[in-house]
Amino acid sequence: MKATTKKPFKYRKYLSLIILVVMFLLLTISTLLLNYLFAARFAQLAQALDVSGQQGTITQQLSKNLYDINLYIQEALAQKAPLSQTAQREVKLEELPQIAIYKIAEIQAQRDLFTQGLAAFQRGGSISGTDGNNVNLSPADNPAAVKSLAETQKIWTPYLGLLDNFIRDTQKGVVSEQTSNYLVDYSRLYNQALLTEANHLSAALDTEIAKQSKLSEQIQLGGLVLAFLLFFFIVFGALRQLLQGDSRLAIARQQTTDILDTVNEGLFLIDKELVISDEYSRSLESILQKKDLQGKTLLEILQGSISEADLNNAKLFVDQLYNAWVVEELIQDLNPLKQIKTNILADDGTVKTKYLDFNFLRINNGQNDEVNKVFVSVIDVTEAVLLERNLEKVREQHDRELEMIGTILSIDQQHLLSFIANTKQRIDKMNEVLKQKVHGRMGLRDKNNLLFREMHSLKGDASALGLEGFVNAAERQEELLKELQQRTNLSGNDFLSFTVNLEEMLELNQFISNLIERLRIMGRSMNHAEEGTNTSANLQADKAIAQTHWKVYFEQYAQNIAQRYGKQVRLQCEGFDEVYAQDEQFTVYKDIAVQLLKNAIAHGIEMPEVREAAGKPAQGTIKLLLRNNAKGELCLGIEDDGQGIQLDQLRQKAVEAGLASAASAQQMSEQALYGIMMTSGISTAKQQTQDAGRGVGMDIVADLIKSAQGKLSVTSKENQFTRMVAIFPSN
Repeated sequence: MKATTKKPFKYRKYLSLIILVVMFLLLTISTLLLNYLFAARFAQLAQALDVSGQQGTITQQLSKNLYDINLYIQEALAQKAPLSQTAQREVKLEELPQIAIYKIAEIQAQRDLFTQGLAAFQRGGSISGTDGNNVNLSPADNPAAVKSLAETQKIWTPYLGLLDNFIRDTQKGVVSEQTSNYLVDYSRLYNQALLTEANHLSAALDTEIAKQSKLSEQIQLGGLVLAFLLFFFIVFGALRQLLQGDSRLAIARQQTTDILDTVNEGLFLIDKELVISDEYSRSLESILQKKDLQGKTLLEILQGSISEADLNNAKLFVDQLYNAWVVEELIQDLNPLKQIKTNILADDGTVKTKYLDFNFLRINNGQNDEVNKVFVSVIDVTEAVLLERNLEKVREQHDRELEMIGTILSIDQQHLLSFIANTKQRIDKMNEVLKQKVHGRMGLRDKNNLLFREMHSLKGDASALGLEGFVNAAERQEELLKELQQRTNLSGNDFLSFTVNLEEMLELNQFISNLIERLRIMGRSMNHAEEGTNTSANLQADKAIAQTHWKVYFEQYAQNIAQRYGKQVRLQCEGFDEVYAQDEQFTVYKDIAVQLLKNAIAHGIEMPEVREAAGKPAQGTIKLLLRNNAKGELCLGIEDDGQGIQLDQLRQKAVEAGLASAASAQQMSEQALYGIMMTSGISTAKQQTQDAGRGVGMDIVADLIKSAQGKLSVTSKENQFTRMVAIFPSN
């Protein structure tokens, strides 16, 4: 039994990054959860505070209603006959006005609501809030709140007894003057006390809210500290060293002037309004290309050199530095002027592009730790930034060339030479297109489409040979052109980046050409001793290689595409090595074949499991032919045994592209739909890949056939085959 070897962890080199990300996510989730819990607690305390205010309001309303009822009773008794003065002083409810009946009902409701609220605060429970919705209260655990509730209970208990007596009398249909007087007297004595205790309860709840709010802020601050420690520990260490170094500069005030005159950095102080102090280093004027900076604001100096957004962010950042409650180390990473690109308008009227690195440090008042000034240092890091970018560019080019060398050594020399020549021709053609002067939006869009087609064909050639460096560069160019296509206001300057990248592709092509030339020289020197070998045998060998030249090319390309899609393909390639054609004309045939082959594998051949489920062999078959017919015409044909052309998808794409209405699309014939398939931007691929999904492949085929004065016929049957034949006139 073979010992199983444990595979190394695929992302081992990213393990530390993964751990930091996971920790940050956990910290974020924990902070969000705590915020949710605190928010729920705040909402509960706010509801309790609302109820406590409601309790105070109830006591006032209750007292008023009792006073009013007592007055109604006195008026009713005064209207009775003198005989009734010796009887028990009671008034029947029907002798009272209707408003008194309403107030009696209110007294009962207020008694019940206050009692429920008091019980809810003491033992927890549900009570109706001021908005009419039920509010669930937890038992009060704040010592001040508990004390206030106890005092309220002491006052309320006898009050409640009197109210119960009053309500019982009303239930019997009478109201007693004596009971009413007792209630009025008790209310007069203790109404203010009840209101005071309600206010004390509210104050206790306010204190609890403030306490919880402070705890929430502390937890959030702690989470923020942890987050910054995770991601910027090294940066903070460097900043601490810089802070220590800057502190040493202030040891002797006598040395300040000499230092400011000799340092290469721009050093100065700013106040809360960002006004530059009178003293600053001599280098500052050279860096900022301005003189007499004292008394001017930093924003005024940088106005026009950086964006308005960066200016506003700089103002906010300095404001935070003057806020003593903000920890300085925690906000340094928010510095918006770190290695910022500036377009400085100098006093002489010239504009210079510089990369400046600003650092801000507090200068505290030693007595009360208030922020007195902010010390600013600025460095011109233009050379360092540009050097770093150039080094990165050289490094990328070096890696790309090394990768190219390994690939070139495994590619057929004739294929490679053909690729170099065709690439040079395509790049020259694209440069000519770029140089053409066009006017109007449509002219620029036509230029964009021409460039896209040429770049897509170049990518197909590179993909066929496995030159990933060229493929990646071409895809970046395609993405750039796609972005330009979507712009509403397109101008000639927008193609500048494409032009620069095109020059880099030309240099890469020249690198391959030079490398092949060096390999040729080495080959001739190593084979110099074999000049006397059998010339006839060499010619036969060259002829045998030539006969399989293009067959191997297309078979290798087909397998590369099939492997990317996880499909199985068998290619039958005939005629390309036998047909005589001029180089330029043959390049057209080859470009057409590349696009048709790529289209057949990407769109036609099904996945192996799908083919087997349909009763087909897992391996699809593609026939690629180039031969003369009986009329002497050249026929380029391709046929696959795949799923056929999906007409319904073409109808849907035609509607989405605005080429037809939903009703007219359903009436389209097959030939009309095949014409839609040749339109730029139409693709039935579900997602965009290296080989499909951009809607330019068949568009390129149609243009190439048209340029060679050929005609294309398409035949397809669903789930059986697709056949495309291009016929070119005889030379």
